[in-house]
Amino acid sequence: MLLGNWTAGVENYEEAFKWNKKAAENGDSDAMYNLGIMYYNAKGISQNYTEAFNWYKKAAENGVSEAMYNLGTMYENGEGISQNHTEAFNWFIKSAKNGLPAAMYNLGVIYFNGDGVQQNLDEAKKWFKKAVENGDSNAKQTLKDLGWD
Repeated sequence: MLLGNWTAGVENYEEAFKWNKKAAENGDSDAMYNLGIMYYNAKGISQNYTEAFNWYKKAAENGVSEAMYNLGTMYENGEGISQNHTEAFNWFIKSAKNGLPAAMYNLGVIYFNGDGVQQNLDEAKKWFKKAVENGDSNAKQTLKDLGWD
């Protein structure tokens, strides 16, 4: 699941795209992230995973945690790029270190399943607990389901 529900209440996606593009081209990292969302979800522009990836990468390089997370998700799922669990892990780590609970949860899943890393249940539990501490309800349910709560 990608993050990005900034479009609530937007009535004219074409106009939003135009203004976000101008802002992104002038270095606004939030606008870069917004363009990634728009390209990914076909809001105001045709769906284009390559463009979504490129804009998420620019935003991530400018410190946007949600963009880091979305890059990890695209790598994890192989959307518009080759699936790469190691790259997914690397982007989720960066996002988690920036405090994003969804990334912490995904790290727990990665360690639990051993996707791109050696399976490590202690690390999985650690990341699930960090996600819970930061308000992630999925992690709370996962810990309960695994009997680790």
